[in-house]
Amino acid sequence: MTRPAATRTGPAQPAAAPRPPRRPVFSATTLTPDARATLIVIVATCCAVVPLGALFTDTGWVYFAWLSIVLLLAPAAALRMRWEAHIAQVLPGLGLVTLLVTARFLPDHALGGLIPTRASGTTISDYGADLSTYIRDTVSPDRSIPAAIFVLTIVMVAVAVFSDAIAVVFRAGALLAGPYLLILTLSASVPRTPVPWWSFALVAAGYLLVLSEGSREQHLRWGPMMSGHHGTDALRDGGTVSTVGATGLRIGGVAFVVALVLAAVLPSSAHNPLANAVHNGDSGSSGSGAGGTTLDPFVSLKGDLKRTTPIPLLSVQVSGPNPYYLRQLVLDNFTGTRWQQSLNSPTVGLRQDDLPLIPDDQPANPVQYDAKITVKNLAGNAPTLQSPTAIHGLPRGTTWNERTAVVGGPGLRSGERYTVTVSAPQPNSADLAGAPDLVNPTISDVAGDLNTPSNLPPEIAQLTARIVAGLTGPYAKARALSEYFTTPANGFTYTLSTKLGDSGSDLLDFLTNKQGFCQQYAAAMAVMLRLAGVPSRVVVGYTHAQADSGGNFQVTTSDAHAWVEAYFSGFGWTAFDPTPLSGADAARAQSLPYVPAPTTNNQPAPSTAPLATPAPATTTKPRNQTAPDTGSSSVSQQRWFAGTGGVVLLIVLGIAAVVLAIVLIPVGRRAAARRRRIAAATADPLWDELTATARDLGYVWSPSTSPRQVTALLGAGPVSGEALTSLATLSAAVEDARYARPGAVSTQTEADGRLVDDLKTVESALRDNRGRVARLQARFMPADGWNGVRLLLPKRWGRNRT
Repeated sequence: MTRPAATRTGPAQPAAAPRPPRRPVFSATTLTPDARATLIVIVATCCAVVPLGALFTDTGWVYFAWLSIVLLLAPAAALRMRWEAHIAQVLPGLGLVTLLVTARFLPDHALGGLIPTRASGTTISDYGADLSTYIRDTVSPDRSIPAAIFVLTIVMVAVAVFSDAIAVVFRAGALLAGPYLLILTLSASVPRTPVPWWSFALVAAGYLLVLSEGSREQHLRWGPMMSGHHGTDALRDGGTVSTVGATGLRIGGVAFVVALVLAAVLPSSAHNPLANAVHNGDSGSSGSGAGGTTLDPFVSLKGDLKRTTPIPLLSVQVSGPNPYYLRQLVLDNFTGTRWQQSLNSPTVGLRQDDLPLIPDDQPANPVQYDAKITVKNLAGNAPTLQSPTAIHGLPRGTTWNERTAVVGGPGLRSGERYTVTVSAPQPNSADLAGAPDLVNPTISDVAGDLNTPSNLPPEIAQLTARIVAGLTGPYAKARALSEYFTTPANGFTYTLSTKLGDSGSDLLDFLTNKQGFCQQYAAAMAVMLRLAGVPSRVVVGYTHAQADSGGNFQVTTSDAHAWVEAYFSGFGWTAFDPTPLSGADAARAQSLPYVPAPTTNNQPAPSTAPLATPAPATTTKPRNQTAPDTGSSSVSQQRWFAGTGGVVLLIVLGIAAVVLAIVLIPVGRRAAARRRRIAAATADPLWDELTATARDLGYVWSPSTSPRQVTALLGAGPVSGEALTSLATLSAAVEDARYARPGAVSTQTEADGRLVDDLKTVESALRDNRGRVARLQARFMPADGWNGVRLLLPKRWGRNRT
């Protein structure tokens, strides 16, 4: 092979080779690589929003977040049809998002309802307080509130800006694994119910799209990237080392498939183990429920009941008699693992006038009164009283669920006031005793409220049958079941420290151990009512103290409670509270005229014999006293990291450490490779280092390009003068090392160390031709730092065979 002509005083004269353009020439109707990459980031970020839907029961906020992301990045994509990608190109989109968010959340103090002013900070501060209260006093998933939507929108806009900068401007899409992992972790650690597998799949698919687009763009612009260790090894193998994007795509694809397969084959649970760990394992159930029936309903009350300092939630003034409990949520679907809300329950808009809210089968002569409610620190649905006929003062968008008789829509805000007009029936025992059985339960409107799973332990049905044996009529059965729990002689005690059992069913364990709090009692009685043929559902809300002489009373977190409603033909849904009165604060327990006070027999009746001999009862704890439990659990709660916020902080710090490692690993690898090559001080390692530096700075050429052609390409652009002379000397030395006959290569240039100086001279010229952002990216996000990183993949996977 003929050696190229090269001297120390002038560059080699290679064959003419055209310099590849920075980007291909596109028509006005064709997407440029940067514009296409921006659209991919829009799709990926919208996919990343989906897992956050597990935090709420409604989905309308997701569309607003998607709209914000599109408005943010669509103008940048349009600009990139004409210019190279730059961070500043998101500024027009930020302006549009600011107008959108202001119009949606901050219109009161904005100029024209669109431009925020200094006074808008007051509303933002209020949102912060609302969100703090919402996080503190609700259990996810719950209905979204404006404060939560506002904050999530800002967070996702920030994620979109970061994703655009990393994946499009810096072309390092693999680093998006950090924020996406953070979103998935927060989505999985907050709600008490498991996050759907497909939400993870969407995020993973979006991430793989980003990796795929990065690889595609590189090939479209330059062909396969030259690796930092191509040299003679790559030539000998007859191929090239694949790009970081291609390798990452393979790794991501394999990890994606493995994760989905593991999720399909591993045992599942109705509990969310990660959320339970974040919340100190406080799932609200009475046992592990592994594979069995659990009493972990949609909303957990234990957190409120264990507060050492009650938080005021509502202030109520009534114009009539002391009302019954305030209803906030109805759980009417028993899945076999937990009580939850029906997903298909119809709602209507709540008008600001009288509504026919009472079912037609309610009896006449009800007690009528008004209740004026002032919100203090309560979020979520607006609580109502039993049998409302009108509700005034709630914001536009509030809905009424005709089946469950609860309101939904916008969340409550501190200081909000509304009025509930009530027409409450007052049935007595004689009235309800005349209620007939359902004529045809299978076609009744409440047929779904009789459903029970087929896998309930048979002992529960046997106990129910013993309790209602010989009784006729739904009321007699409901009263017998209620008295089974409230009669002291039957051994049930109220406590927040429930005992674990070994039956595999939380429901059976509770009925055996006879220890629990209102959530367990309500869930158990509702199941047993259905087994007895009486439609039932669980209601979650608040008790309250007796009203004073002016009809006023306060509702606090200590009043959180759950009870049961049974359906009687001609009377509708009627409340029963199976929580033992002996374990409740008498000042807050509301008596029901159709359920007489419990007896104090020393022995249980034969029909109510226990399932098994219960373990010794723990000390009964009043339902609404909030002193923390003693023992190790109370000690753990005193640690700074025991609360949800502390654990979430640890998760965030852990993920930040992973992201930092992702940044530091390539930096460290790149620095080590540079030291090794410079220490060798021979042609091939130094050429590899020049290639790596060029890649870090964005100068990328095909590995099929010879050193002589590289000299021509760079000489026509950023390299000139002394730097061009040094480049020619270095390229000539590389060609000598690769192509000269053995023993014919002169080592004088290498021996005197001049090649290292030539390398540094050329590198300085390459850096001078790049802006500050590109130089910082080359230093802290070196593209060559990922070279050779292969996780659990065979080495040959890194090769593109020709």
